[in-house]
Amino acid sequence: MSPIPAKQVHRELAALLGPLLQKDGFRRIRPGWTAAWSKPVGERFLLVWVQLSRSGDPFGWYGTSLNVEFELSETAVRGTGRPRERLTRLLSHEQREEVRRNQNAFIARLPPAPTVALSQLSASLRSQYLAQGDQRNEPFAANEDVWLRYADARDLQSWFPLLQEMVPAAVREAVIRLGVDLQQ
Repeated sequence: MSPIPAKQVHRELAALLGPLLQKDGFRRIRPGWTAAWSKPVGERFLLVWVQLSRSGDPFGWYGTSLNVEFELSETAVRGTGRPRERLTRLLSHEQREEVRRNQNAFIARLPPAPTVALSQLSASLRSQYLAQGDQRNEPFAANEDVWLRYADARDLQSWFPLLQEMVPAAVREAVIRLGVDLQQ
């Protein structure tokens, strides 16, 4: 597994989600390499943006993760707004089950944990580290903060069909939950 640079992840997700969001009146936010969009709603902005985890696996085994943020902000600057929601909190039970299936498929593809990592970790940290390889058996709760895991291009691309389906639906749900009036 070779890691994907952050700019490439943003570039691929911008190409995937951009046309879907533009249909709903969103425009890209600068800097241009980030996968982030805004839409004016009255005197505020509805923002949709991809957040990459800052805490991936330093040994490269279990990969890293991403999330899609939805927020209402005074400015078209990502990370500045409240209220805010994340993708899986805006999904139906059935959609969260699709996320769980894809997440478990990713985990099933993981090779054995690297011995160098296991030899350097204390017993308690080793247990936490190895837990990253455990599949999820129970459904995600509606309010659970779930990050979409990936380690390489194949893993990232496995999320594309789900994101294409789920992000537009999540925008519609975000509009309701964030109290956005699109008629303004």
